Amino acid sequence: MEKIILFGGSFNPVHDGHIQIAEDAFDFVEADKLILIPTLNHPTKTVTITNYTHILNMLKLALASSMICDYVEIESYELEQFDKISYTFDTVKYLKLKYPKSELYLLIGSDNLKTISTWNRYEELKELVTLIVGERAGVDYEKIENVEYRLFKTSAPEVCSSSLRESILHNEDVDDMLDSDVALYIKDKKLYVNEA
Repeated sequence: MEKIILFGGSFNPVHDGHIQIAEDAFDFVEADKLILIPTLNHPTKTVTITNYTHILNMLKLALASSMICDYVEIESYELEQFDKISYTFDTVKYLKLKYPKSELYLLIGSDNLKTISTWNRYEELKELVTLIVGERAGVDYEKIENVEYRLFKTSAPEVCSSSLRESILHNEDVDDMLDSDVALYIKDKKLYVNEA
């Protein structure tokens, strides 16, 4: 059976942590495909349509040098839902219909693992996917109850997109946390320099 990893996020901007955890998850699952799902109207975050175009471009640049680039696709389903909030359950349900014979894995961060049981239609979601989580230092996984997931080792650096945007705003160097082509794209397009 084909194994597909679903990895959603704002990717605003995509950074080395995103790419490394995707590669580590791909190896852990022995996946056949990884689908990146940029989020447009997340229940807790919003990305403008203008930014969305840049996010797609940056994802393509970052993936070009990834060891799994031939096995990754970018799903635009949430872009097509621009007029409503994107819930993970709805996206997963759509992808389950698109890939009915595939085994789906949902890659989430440790921060999301702590709150996933409160997500919209979580009980139904967990019937459609296997949750996988990259192990992070400092997280007490034994305290996370009533959630079934598979934990894997990752060498992904601890990087946060919001911190990167803040650093760029203050003209701090972030090149060591970004793919070189993504860093050049951000500079060329003057992204994140006028955010309040």
